[in-house]
Amino acid sequence: MNSALAWRDGVLRVETCAGSWLLDVRRQQYCRAERGTTAWFVSPLAWMPFHRLTVGRDGHVRLALDPDGVSFVSGWLHTAECARCCQETTAQGLRRPA
Repeated sequence: MNSALAWRDGVLRVETCAGSWLLDVRRQQYCRAERGTTAWFVSPLAWMPFHRLTVGRDGHVRLALDPDGVSFVSGWLHTAECARCCQETTAQGLRRPA
């Protein structure tokens, strides 16, 4: 499995360039969190329903929030040496991510 995707305690963690998505696949609920946050420290009110997760070969991830896939969140898988983050932060003049 890609290092940006990890199962732990029944939750799938998806590391994107903008942060983490935690997915409880059994309950079909997700939440966004800062990198390193464990599912145990997320408020029960933070979890929202989702219908489908798609991971493209190019690293693009998309989380459909409704059955028709009209409403969704999307991002890019984050890796340790993430060229995408470095390019974006350099272009904006910001500090490289840790």
